Amino acid sequence: LFRVFLGVGPHADPLFEVIDRQQVVFPLGIDGLQQQHLHEMLHNLRGKFFRLGGQQPEGLFLEAGAQVYMHNDALLAADSGASLKIIGAPDKPVKIQGDRLEDFYDDVPGQWGSVWLTAGSKDNEIHHAEIRNGIIGVRVDTLGNSTQPTLTITNSIIDNMQGYGLLAQGSHVKARNTVFSNCGEHAVILNIGGNYDF
Repeated sequence: LFRVFLGVGPHADPLFEVIDRQQVVFPLGIDGLQQQHLHEMLHNLRGKFFRLGGQQPEGLFLEAGAQVYMHNDALLAADSGASLKIIGAPDKPVKIQGDRLEDFYDDVPGQWGSVWLTAGSKDNEIHHAEIRNGIIGVRVDTLGNSTQPTLTITNSIIDNMQGYGLLAQGSHVKARNTVFSNCGEHAVILNIGGNYDF
């Protein structure tokens, strides 16, 4: 299950659940106008939700040039078994930032929550991405003794976070040619053990 939260905390019900490329399930209480808005938001991601057959994980694929605008406290959260694939290109990075597009907000941190790879998410990849102006850029939670990286991140910029650029807790992260910069507390924090290759 891949969850997207807009302006709610991590323990609230997800705003929608992605079942496959064609089906998005909205929780009770979301009216037709809100559903239309969310469908438009999904379309504007210019990404592809995917679900692989058999026991393969579900996830979210964001292709080169995708632009994701996050509302206050919003999270992109990959649950156990899910994968996030951000596959940008040198001339078309994937951009994740707050949804306030006025010039004043260009460099204001803390406008949205985090990309959160929860315990048990796997095979997450971020390539050629720009992630800016949130609270935590990427949070990678404990996976245990996996031999494969929970997250592989290359050629990316995580910048101007209110808290941390990368918060990894007992996880397995492989990073290459990636900048973590201008963060209010720490650019990178590697906590409670783990396997890290920078």
